[in-house]
Amino acid sequence: MAASPGKIERLQTALKEHGFWGVGRIAWYRLRDYPHTRKAVASAEAFDRSYNVETATYVFLSELQDLGPSSEHGLWYQPAAPNMVVFAIRQLGIDPKEFTFIDLGSGKGRVILTASQFPFKAVLGVEFSEKLHAAALRNIQNYTGPVATCARSVHMDASKFEFPPGKIVVFFFNPFKGPVMEAVVQNLHRLAQARQELLIIYFLPMERALFDAQPWLRIVRNSDSYCMYRAVPSS
Repeated sequence: MAASPGKIERLQTALKEHGFWGVGRIAWYRLRDYPHTRKAVASAEAFDRSYNVETATYVFLSELQDLGPSSEHGLWYQPAAPNMVVFAIRQLGIDPKEFTFIDLGSGKGRVILTASQFPFKAVLGVEFSEKLHAAALRNIQNYTGPVATCARSVHMDASKFEFPPGKIVVFFFNPFKGPVMEAVVQNLHRLAQARQELLIIYFLPMERALFDAQPWLRIVRNSDSYCMYRAVPSS
């Protein structure tokens, strides 16, 4: 069966952004975990259909004309599977009521809508594309699923986002790279220095080496397809 134009474009974009080695890593994750991948696809398809939203369609950077100077370090919009988001949050072993959940590079809002089913103190998405942010606002308004905490979306560059005080869970689904990710990690380090409790969920961790190199981060859970970190306050 011939590949559809959309799949061909996704492959071309992935090659451009991650190279052959990076695309090979992603393909290996998905083939190795094929049963979980099938469940993730089914979960994603059911999410939009059940909750009256549109979060599934991929969006390439070439389709977005509203990006600022960080555009060369951004990555295409690809939605995370809801069942994997739920799984990751449960694996943290925390009381959500004590934490603020923040998705950096939140796109159309699927992750924050999924997180809104948990009783977090607040659920916030940060998206640098005005078009994707507008889509997230529509999805938040139209969402008919269970809500324990109202989700919000903020339109801004993640590298300039100021994290709120208190305990925080930060979520990444391979949203950006290079200097943008480095700036975000520096901002997160400041939280650790201020002794704020910080947990990180990072799916498709293409910039994992940057996180692993931080002496103030400890790996809580470790796999090829996702990592979880806890910040260790500086002495």
